[in-house]
Order: sequence, then C-alpha cells, then structure tokens
Amino acid sequence: MHKHFLMYHSGFWRIKSLKVIRLRSNINKSRARRLHFQYPQWVDLRFNVVAAACNRTSNTLTGSICDATVERLVDTQCQMFFRYPQRVDSRCNRERTQRVIGTHAAQLTLIAARWTRTPTPSFTPTYTATPTITPTLTPIPPTTTNVPPTPTPIPPTPTATPMPAGTVRTDAAGIAQVYVPAGCFLMGSDPAKDSQAQPNEKPQHKVCLTHDYWIDQYDVTNAAFDAFVKAGGYSTDGYWSSDGLAWKQSNKISGPDTTCTQYSSEPQQPRVCVSWYEAEAYAKWRTQTAKDGASYRLPTEAEWEYAARGSQPLIYPWGNQWDGSKANTAESRIGKTSKVDQYPSGKSWVGAYDMAGNVFQWTTDWYDANYYNGSPQNDPSGAFSNQYRSVRGGSWNLKQDLARTPSRDRNVPAERLNDDGFRVVWLGRSV
Repeated sequence: MHKHFLMYHSGFWRIKSLKVIRLRSNINKSRARRLHFQYPQWVDLRFNVVAAACNRTSNTLTGSICDATVERLVDTQCQMFFRYPQRVDSRCNRERTQRVIGTHAAQLTLIAARWTRTPTPSFTPTYTATPTITPTLTPIPPTTTNVPPTPTPIPPTPTATPMPAGTVRTDAAGIAQVYVPAGCFLMGSDPAKDSQAQPNEKPQHKVCLTHDYWIDQYDVTNAAFDAFVKAGGYSTDGYWSSDGLAWKQSNKISGPDTTCTQYSSEPQQPRVCVSWYEAEAYAKWRTQTAKDGASYRLPTEAEWEYAARGSQPLIYPWGNQWDGSKANTAESRIGKTSKVDQYPSGKSWVGAYDMAGNVFQWTTDWYDANYYNGSPQNDPSGAFSNQYRSVRGGSWNLKQDLARTPSRDRNVPAERLNDDGFRVVWLGRSV
C-alpha cells in the first residue's frame, strides 16, 4: 500500500499521513508545515471539498469537475486566512495561496484517481508504424485499333415457303384448281400498246388483289355440272339466291337447258346455255359439298383478269401476239366448243386453260362500261348494280378481239346462250 492514502472517517475523506502534502512550489516548506500543524481543521476542510466534488464512484476524475473544485478550495482557503489573520503569515498573500492550493489540488487528483473502485488501466503506448508511401503505377493501356466484334450469326427464323403460283389442288368435288397468289397488275388496255383497245377497257390502271385464291383450272364441264344436277341442284332451294329462286319459279325452271347439245355434249366440253343464276347455284353447291368451310363463288372481273394475264399486262394469256393455234375462236372455224384441255399451249401464267376463246365466262360483277374511271385500287368488285353481269374471255363463235385478256362484255343474268359458260374461285391458301 502506498504510504499516501485516503481514509473515510466521519463522512469525510481525510489525510492519514502527515506527509501526504508535499509542497512543490517556491514557498518555503517550513512555512507550509507550520500552516498544517496550526490549522489542521482547515486542511481537512479542503480535502473534504475535493472529495465531495470529485465523485469517488466514477472511473475517471474529469478535468472539468476538478477545476471547479480547485476554485472552491481557493475561496475556502481565503476565508480561513482572513478569519485568523494573527496566525497566518502576512507574506502568504493571495497569489502564493493560489499556487499552494493548485499544488494541493494536483496531489489530491492523483490520489483520488488511484482509489476509485475501478482502477484506470495503465497506459500502454502503442507504436504505430509510419506507413511507407509506395507510389502506385497506373498502367496506360496500349492504343488499340477499334475492331468491331465479330457478330454471332443468328439463324434465320423459319418462314413458310411461298406457294408457287399455279400450284394445283383437287377439291372435294374432284375439280382441279390452280393457285393465284395475291399481287398487283395493270388492269385494262393501253391504246399505245394494243390497237384493239375498247373504251370500256380504259384507262389502264393499277389494281392490287390483297388475298390469295384458287380458280378452276378449266371451265366447268358437262360432267361437273351433271354432278350438281344429280345432287338435287334444281330442287334444293338452299343453293339458290332469292333472285335465282325468283327467276327459276317465274320461268318454271326445273332442270338444265337441253337445247344446246349441238354445241356441247361431251363430258369434257364446257357447260353452255347456263344462266348467271345457275352458275351461282352451282358455286353454292360446291361450297356445301366441300364441308370444310371453303367458300366458292364466281370470280370478280379483277380476279379473272389477273389469273389470265398476271403482273405483266399481256394482251393474250400467252403473250402480246395473237396465235390461232392456242385458242378456239371464230378464226378456228370449229363451229362449237372444244374440250377444256385441248389447248395447253394457250394456258395462262398460273396454268388456267381457255382464258381466251371457247366460251365466255360469267363473273360476279355488275357491268358498268365506265367503271374503270373511278374503280378502287384494292380488290375492286364491280358496279353496285345494273341490269347486266360482266362476262370475260371470248368464245368459239366470235373473233379474237373479244378473246383478249382485257376485253369486257356483258349479258343479262337470266340469259342462256350457247357460248356462255363459267368457272369458280375459292378463297384460301391450303392445298
């Protein structure tokens, strides 16, 4: 135990040893001892003030509390000095008193710090090595030439293979049809290129068909039409339009015309002496026979002409020059219809036969001689109404000028003529 210690007595901390106070000032040590022996209560009072001010339960004796304590101790000392002036050395003036008290306060701070309940850990100096600054060298990348990265090849997305124009299919009725892809062409005649151009064929204008379709490869034959008759074609009202029923009932029509056999009697010859209403009913029968949702009808003038001449404005299905060996017209002097497959060299770009000569073909359009003056570019469908329906293609008993692909003619829907036949189209793409 250190020889300097504090002892708790009567509610106060007091000095046990007389050597606890060591005056380290310039004041004479003998005067300090005399002061202690003569005024012991005063010394106790000073320490009591210090002990009360410096909280003995704290771990650290803070500087701010001790500073305040010293100030209070000085004031108390001064009071004691002046209370007993005859016992106090007159040379112990206020300045020296403050220096003595300051020394005592420093000693008391040291003693109180040693006797707190939790000893203050001794200070162990930590030596921190001075870091050596090593310069960091930032590498400068070499100059490179901007070479575009090699692209990773992306395989093309598989697309449906376009169906070739002229692809042939056979429908549920056993009728061959050829495929006509959507496209644009010049419809009508250009007088500068065609000397036989007629007023109802002008002006030549661009037309676009936005849908694919199939057209019968041949004119409807006697054999094909007889299948319609045997299937109850004339007795089934569901095949007929309201106008067709009215025509059939008013004219007491119960079957096909039988007066035209001299012009067409063989199974593979085209059906003639057939009205527009009968051709319409046949198309409706083909629709119901298909049983797959396919819808058959007569072609529009634009659909017929596009299948006949294609994107090139050909005057005839095979080219721009007439060739009598490729079509049955009046120039052939056959005097009747020919078999539908007799002129393979005269077929059109999609493989359709007899698009020039043999028989006229009904279309679904109402006829209007001035229709081309204001017809729409996309999918024209003819005049709104009229008394005539358009027919196309020329025939066996008329000259070749009516067999040109842009040639237009008309007939009354109710007429049954010996050079009128037809073919139908189906809108769709599946084979």
